Amino acid sequence: MRHNNRQERQSRREKKVSRGREVNRHAFVEVELAPSVRPQTHFQTLLLNAINQKDAVFVNAPAGTGKTFVVMSTVVDWLKEGKIDKIILSRPTVGMGQSIGLLPGTIREKFEPYLAALVQVIVERYGAGYYETQLSNKNIEFVPLEYVRGRSFENAVVIIDEFQNTDKETAYTIMTRLGEGSKMFCLGDITQNDLKVASGLDWAIDFIDRHNLLHLADYVEGTSDAIVRSPFCKAVVKAREKDKAQGND
Repeated sequence: MRHNNRQERQSRREKKVSRGREVNRHAFVEVELAPSVRPQTHFQTLLLNAINQKDAVFVNAPAGTGKTFVVMSTVVDWLKEGKIDKIILSRPTVGMGQSIGLLPGTIREKFEPYLAALVQVIVERYGAGYYETQLSNKNIEFVPLEYVRGRSFENAVVIIDEFQNTDKETAYTIMTRLGEGSKMFCLGDITQNDLKVASGLDWAIDFIDRHNLLHLADYVEGTSDAIVRSPFCKAVVKAREKDKAQGND
């Protein structure tokens, strides 16, 4: 009977592999991974290399370049494999009435709609059931930036979306929250800065460059040429760039 069960398990694994799924086993737990991310552009290749090699990565690229997909797909795979304990998701509260504490509902009810682009990748990759389970187990956590001060994130990946809407002091505070065994990925597009002051994303990129921190951190910058979302998206972004260059914005 054991021999037959072993054959059945092997047969199931072979079927999964044939459908483009990868199966790894850790201890006695079978972990099924979605197909690995395959970079579509030079920008995505640079981004994938950076997030695998560095403790912190700051990404400045326009909409549609795939920065969210590459980062979230890779990170949720790490969680699925047990390489990290937790994913921390956050973003600035600009455009949300500033203080999230004033909004009704739980942290999830307040914050999840603003992190929908990140959540969507998790759900598409492993399903709504997996996402809900990890959220319930606190392996995925929403942390508003106003609650970050004083915390230290250990053996986790911290992902900050819309990082261009932080200021210098907020960016500095976030950068000092990284604990042992953790990584931090800050995603944004400086051209969409909604603040009336210089962007924390721009400051962070300049800071790690000026202080020669590239052995620990990196920055990856993409242009509208790297947009893969759709021809229309690319055309719109390029047209907006042209307007700005001609002073028609």
